[in-house]
Amino acid sequence: HKMARILFVEDETEVLGTLTKYFERQGHTVHGARTGEDAIAIAERLQPDVAVLDVMLQEGPAGPDGMNGFEICAALRDMGFDRPILFLTARTSEEDKIIGFDAGADNYVTKPFSLPVLEKRIEAMLKRVGGARFLYHFGDVKVELGPNDMAIHHPSGDEPLSKREAALPAAPTLPAEVAARWGERA
Repeated sequence: HKMARILFVEDETEVLGTLTKYFERQGHTVHGARTGEDAIAIAERLQPDVAVLDVMLQEGPAGPDGMNGFEICAALRDMGFDRPILFLTARTSEEDKIIGFDAGADNYVTKPFSLPVLEKRIEAMLKRVGGARFLYHFGDVKVELGPNDMAIHHPSGDEPLSKREAALPAAPTLPAEVAARWGERA
């Protein structure tokens, strides 16, 4: 099925928990961060398909002196993060939206928000950038095919696919070369 690797940057633990629970239940992989530093580290290490940033992060561990969503967005763009970025915010002034778009945001969702609508907005942004990720299950082995990366997840660990394996066309069956390589684990 289609899934996305989503980075949520939200200072309120309860909201982050709700987002994580909902999107994981929908089959997505969720990475949560409560500070800008954590968000940037996660984005560098895990290359999410989309980042959803709260603008105000005063409740997080970094407090009011930590980075806000606009600064995180600009930092992500500066480091070459080219995937969609969406702001989740109670701040709805035109000025705030302009600051967000100037920082590199692709879209805005205002609080309070509906989880299904947020999910549809994320899906729409990913569709435009060819960002859907496909997950195939073979016993306890999962093959994840993303727009720019691919990986095999199995009980003894995770392994990215080689360039040659990644070049094989996505198919509902496991490609023969990969099956031969992983057959004993399937």
